[in-house]
Amino acid sequence: MRNQKFLTAALAASFLTFLSISQASAAGAFAMGREPGRVWFGANSDSDTVEEAMARAMHSCRKHGPCHIETTFWNKCFAFAWQVGEGRNGYGWATRDTPRGAERAAMRSCESHGIDCELQDSRCDTAGR
Repeated sequence: MRNQKFLTAALAASFLTFLSISQASAAGAFAMGREPGRVWFGANSDSDTVEEAMARAMHSCRKHGPCHIETTFWNKCFAFAWQVGEGRNGYGWATRDTPRGAERAAMRSCESHGIDCELQDSRCDTAGR
């Protein structure tokens, strides 16, 4: 009986450790900047914290100009699309449970501006998605 309680406690501790490890790298962020005729962005996924994801997205984005955080996400997939052609700065982004869902929603959002768009980034913030 005593060994069974110990085994149950050890299994529970192992399971909780597994959950914390599997969710440790599940934060993402999207930063962007824009001015007339130009859009730029930075994205990050699989960071340990939302703060880390934001800092990495901003670092990547700021290489091209001033930026701000558009969104953060946790255990989601993210996609970003922008309009095709010189001087256009329409865009769309989305987070969803699947990569395909995020891509479709980002394209719909971008194309709602009435001009053709192309997918620029698509990622999930958890390994194995």
